[in-house]
Amino acid sequence: MKNMSEKKEKQSSWLLNIFMLICGAMTIMLGVVYYLSTLGITMPAWWPFKGAGTLMFLILVGSLPVGAWMLIGAIGLWKEKAWALGVAFVCFTLILSNGLLGVIGYIIDNLTTFYTEWWCWVAIIMVAFSGIGLIYLIATHGRYH
Repeated sequence: MKNMSEKKEKQSSWLLNIFMLICGAMTIMLGVVYYLSTLGITMPAWWPFKGAGTLMFLILVGSLPVGAWMLIGAIGLWKEKAWALGVAFVCFTLILSNGLLGVIGYIIDNLTTFYTEWWCWVAIIMVAFSGIGLIYLIATHGRYH
C-alpha cells in the first residue's frame, strides 16, 4: 500500500478538458441539429443555431464523430489515460487541418462580412484553442505514459 506522498497526483489540465468537453458537446449538438433538419424536422424559433451556418461549421471545423471523440478524449484525459492523449492529438489535428484552411479561406472570400457569422467566431475560437491544446499536449505528453 502506498502512502499519501507516493500516490500519483492528477495533473490533467482542467481548462483543456473543459474546452474539449464544450467543443465535443457543441459539435455533437450542431451535428444532430443538422441531421434533424435534413430529415425535415424544424427547430423551434428560439433556437439560434440553425440554417446554413450550422452546415458551414460542420464542413469547416467539426463533425459528429469528432465531437463524440472530443468528449471521450476529455474524459480519458481527466483520468490520465494514455489512449486519451492519442484521441486528443487526432481531434485537435483534424480541427486544425480542416478548420484553419476553411476559416482562412472563408475570411478571405468574405472579408467584409465574416465577422457577422456566429459559426465563424465559434470556428476561430475552436481552431485557436485546438492549436494551443496541441502544443500543450506535446509539451506535457510525458504525464500520460
